[in-house]
Amino acid sequence: MNQEITISPDLIGFIKSNFPIGLEVTKAQEIVKYVKENYVVADADFEIRRKMFEQISTIEDPYIKSNLLNLINHWYEHRFVKLDSKLNTIEELSALSLDKILLDVNATNKKIDKDLIKYAIETHNDQTFLSPKTFQKLKHSNCDLIFEKDIPYNIAEILRPFLRKPEYIEIRDPFLMNENALHNLKSMIEDSECNKYIFRILPKHIYRKYRIDGDLRCEKFEQYINSLKSKGLKIRVENYNESGHKERYIYTNQVRIKLPGGLDFLDREGKITTEDDVVFIEIRKNSKL
Repeated sequence: MNQEITISPDLIGFIKSNFPIGLEVTKAQEIVKYVKENYVVADADFEIRRKMFEQISTIEDPYIKSNLLNLINHWYEHRFVKLDSKLNTIEELSALSLDKILLDVNATNKKIDKDLIKYAIETHNDQTFLSPKTFQKLKHSNCDLIFEKDIPYNIAEILRPFLRKPEYIEIRDPFLMNENALHNLKSMIEDSECNKYIFRILPKHIYRKYRIDGDLRCEKFEQYINSLKSKGLKIRVENYNESGHKERYIYTNQVRIKLPGGLDFLDREGKITTEDDVVFIEIRKNSKL
């Protein structure tokens, strides 16, 4: 989501071979749906697009041909990022993009491993593109991220695609003042381009009932908030009106992220702090709060 994806022209043949008939939902449709959430990488001369058009021109079915032409035109007119580099290889072009993600539907596992070593890019075929792992760069909306025990994770890096250039970021976490939560919050904000934040937390007099060091934690949180304001960021802090269980969420104008346990579900080493063997983070498109 919101990522720069380099696409091999072979996708055209894959879509043609898997074009939906009637009401069936095909793998090609699922791939196209997720590509639309991202930005297609274009070379300086639009050579990749030309190769796609060449493949489309050989299609005899006028309905399939028309749909593919409309699709490619839409990508390269409304959802593309043009690089200054001319096309040498699709892998080298992907290596120059921001996210270094390549969609090569026919890639073997051997090629995927080779591309990572030789070009430092993350290559996906038709299977892996639809179900990326939590530790991988590629992220889709409407997914569940799985965090396993004793494995270190970079929360800012994992959530980066979902928090890229939002109009605002709202974090609803009553215990955002906790040490681990504040550490992860700092990591996320340092990684984000957003300049408007809303934090909903417990008021001091209630938070102190849960933490012996409540005053110190509140003081450190307030110091951090003031440092953000001094940098020109727009910050609004709101309080819950009562105590009791509160679901933890991150909202933007694009997504809703449910955080079981809040932002302190990861410690300073990036490992889950709960007794559970796994933690699931739920990502959903934010149609309406």
